[in-house]
Amino acid sequence: RTLRLRGELDMLTAPGLLERLEPLCGSPGDVVLECAELSFVDSQGIRAFLRAARALPQGDLVLAHPTSEVRRLLDIVRVEDFPNTVVRD
Repeated sequence: RTLRLRGELDMLTAPGLLERLEPLCGSPGDVVLECAELSFVDSQGIRAFLRAARALPQGDLVLAHPTSEVRRLLDIVRVEDFPNTVVRD
């Protein structure tokens, strides 16, 4: 239950991510988003993370290995304060 994210997660690509996450979020357990190749996230991307985390019945949305730029944004918006959300470097 891992997806690798590449490029930009923004208003154009966030809906596609949510579509891919929907079947994964319906069952218990962690969902891992590998973020090592994610170069940019905007507010719609953050919103997609929040929606996915809330959809998990049990487990966490794990944002793994974010780039320094993405990690900075995740820290600014305090994404780890979102329910069911974990950042792993």
